[in-house]
Amino acid sequence: MKTTIYQILIVILLGIGIAGCQKEFLAAPPNNVTTTDSTVFSNELQCRQYLANIYASMPSNQLNRNNGQLADGCFESEQGIQWSPFQVYNVNAYNGGAGNVDNAYGTYYPMIRKCNIFIKNEKYMKFTPANAVYFKAENRFLRAFAYFELLKRYGGVPLIDSVWIYDAEDIKPEFGKQLKRSSFDATVKFILKDLDYASANLPWIWPNATTDFGRACKSASMAMKSRLLLYAASPLFNANQPHVSDANCPDSLFKYPSYNIQRWKTAMDAAKDFIDANAAEAIKYQLYSNYGDMFINVRGNANNKEVIFSHANQVAGPSQSNPTLNLVDMYDMVNGKPISDPTSGYNEQDPYKNRDPRLLQTILTNGVAWAGRTFEPFINGGQDYNGDRTITGMLQKKYVGATAQNQGAARFIFYRLAELYLNYAEAQNEFEGGPNANSYTYVNLVRTRAGMPAFPTGLNQADFAAKLKKERILEFAFEETNLFDERRWLMAESLDAGSFYGFKINKNANGTFSYSRTAFEKRSFLKRFYLYPIPEVEIFKSPELKQNPGWF
Repeated sequence: MKTTIYQILIVILLGIGIAGCQKEFLAAPPNNVTTTDSTVFSNELQCRQYLANIYASMPSNQLNRNNGQLADGCFESEQGIQWSPFQVYNVNAYNGGAGNVDNAYGTYYPMIRKCNIFIKNEKYMKFTPANAVYFKAENRFLRAFAYFELLKRYGGVPLIDSVWIYDAEDIKPEFGKQLKRSSFDATVKFILKDLDYASANLPWIWPNATTDFGRACKSASMAMKSRLLLYAASPLFNANQPHVSDANCPDSLFKYPSYNIQRWKTAMDAAKDFIDANAAEAIKYQLYSNYGDMFINVRGNANNKEVIFSHANQVAGPSQSNPTLNLVDMYDMVNGKPISDPTSGYNEQDPYKNRDPRLLQTILTNGVAWAGRTFEPFINGGQDYNGDRTITGMLQKKYVGATAQNQGAARFIFYRLAELYLNYAEAQNEFEGGPNANSYTYVNLVRTRAGMPAFPTGLNQADFAAKLKKERILEFAFEETNLFDERRWLMAESLDAGSFYGFKINKNANGTFSYSRTAFEKRSFLKRFYLYPIPEVEIFKSPELKQNPGWF
């Protein structure tokens, strides 16, 4: 039986490591741990182990090759497994009644409860003062992480900052009342409060890369703050008119009441604060020289100082994400010209030649040597052609190790330095009405590392924004940010709708290949898709939870 590439490309997913700034730190607790609050939280080791359990609650769906990933829910790719929940979303057969495609609501509220239990028991933490301070700050970071994941999917959500249990100490007037959503503004402020607490009480980066590997640090908290404020300043949330009106859902639950350009300045300042702080630190984050290798060697390469915060995963699954030509067409030629330019040199019968180097570092294409042999997705005899599994003639390469030895080395990256550079450039351009010298510098640092020419000078605000959005899409392809970027920009109606294409590839008698651009699916994007629906089961339990606009 032939071994196909998509069976070989295995990436290790969920574990209890999160890095950027320990495997030892995140070790599982022994079986004989006493579980009463006072004994657990007064004991430094057991408190550390409880915190490690909260880290372990972080989601396992990143890079999940079996059930799909967020890239399969937008223009980037097509999931090879056609019963994937993301595929249901793509063909507009999803009504939200059964929950959400990535179960965010069911993932993050249990994590938030663990964080609140930790906060409730801080009074017992009388052990090493410095460690107690660090543990408390890390826990605030983790709660902020969970709430931000909810915010970017739903908008404002119920803010629960205590442990809701029925006993004399914790019983609160909320019991017996209906749970309600907080406003978008209040949710942002709640997250910012936790992030500021974490930033004020954590080191910029943990000094011991071995024993402290996996712990959140100040730099991670500042990076999350930058992304949060960038999202909050964006058109989906920062607008006079909602993306869709619904009398049953007040606008304040999912957006700010009106547009305020100062939100772009706040986002710009947050990114610049990170960049300036990084420049002042003895241990600095730097762009990693090898873009493709960065996603395989997150921990193993001491020179990889771009990664601020990452997540180790331990569940294996085959790579079945098929990059679309809709994404691939966005990669310019290496000379900087788009493939639509007749002078660019693009040849559809040799489609990957002389393209932006990130294309071949992100996507596995026909004829590439990989995992000890050549990838063959052509339909007339190719050993890797398998209907839906190679429906576009391409597979995801980013994060996927080419050998058994490094398949387990991959870690999902949440934050890395390149994003802070692009965050600043986007916010500055929006606030000041055009790019400044710093914006050009930061964007060009990212492009130079990629092997692409600098942005042309003299761009106006609109042209710079358009180029920057494409740059962000390509730089972060398959890093599970594009689904949220296209939504916050209100661009999903154009990017996620219409015909989606791949290549049908035939091998000719002389050994060359013929590429035929073929539509494999027609997608639609409804305005309500800009936000997830609150899961129906939660509405049944708490009727005062207002459903997001357009969902019912």
